[in-house]
Amino acid sequence: MIPDTPAFVLQTDEHGNLYNKLSQDNEIYTSLKAIKPIARLDNSIKQFLNITESNQELNNKVLDSPLYLAVYPDSASGQCPYLLLFKIQKALKIGQIKNIITESKYGKSIKFSVSAIGNSNILNVADSNSGQQFHMAVAHGVALLSSSENLLREALNTYFHEKSNFTETNDFKKVAKTSGKIVDARVYINYPQLTKLLSTYANPNYKKDFQQLSHFAHWTETDLLLKSKNLLLSGYTCSGPQDLLSQYSRRTGENADIYSLFPFNSNISLNKAYQDFSKAAAEKQLKN
Repeated sequence: MIPDTPAFVLQTDEHGNLYNKLSQDNEIYTSLKAIKPIARLDNSIKQFLNITESNQELNNKVLDSPLYLAVYPDSASGQCPYLLLFKIQKALKIGQIKNIITESKYGKSIKFSVSAIGNSNILNVADSNSGQQFHMAVAHGVALLSSSENLLREALNTYFHEKSNFTETNDFKKVAKTSGKIVDARVYINYPQLTKLLSTYANPNYKKDFQQLSHFAHWTETDLLLKSKNLLLSGYTCSGPQDLLSQYSRRTGENADIYSLFPFNSNISLNKAYQDFSKAAAEKQLKN
């Protein structure tokens, strides 16, 4: 269901566990919410969870469900639209979700409109109090929530018309095989698209520097473990023959025995290597 060009995809086995960790005064996440796109996404998720509280069965289903979050670049709007996918009851229809929202304590301030796409409907939700707006659809027991109606339409078309996407590429399959089982989340990074997303927010003086990132690699999978003050990352990166990382694919490592001489409480070390030390020393002497 996820359209083909995300900048990154975050996947978690139990959305509730991850969201609870993030909500419990996690210092890292608190800092990240100072970034406007992340704050908007956080507010949208909070609003949807608050709305579904009136239906405990649905709320529990959402919190216990695996969740996929895909974020996309959109240079035209200067935004980064997102797509959320999570499992719900197969029998639940979009009209029933509308009723649940209407019956919630937020129902009086919410306005709806419905857009058709094939045999499905998209529910457009706008909260006049908070100014929040999102779009929802349901397909075979999966709820889709997005900040962009166009992105939601593309996701439904990808699913109903069985379009191929990035999950079928060899590079993505390679990194996906390395993902861990006991993790808070898994993050998949698509470097060419991540470059486009970051360039939207980059200082114009540094946009050319960001372009280099698109040639760094193809995909990275990173396992994510959250602590209150730490973010632990461990992953694998796959690169193509023209990418920067491919230049190091056949190089062997060198033993650095010198570090065994460092005191155990060393905080930082600087290392400068020379291909020809005698030549470097001679050049230094001439300058002096």
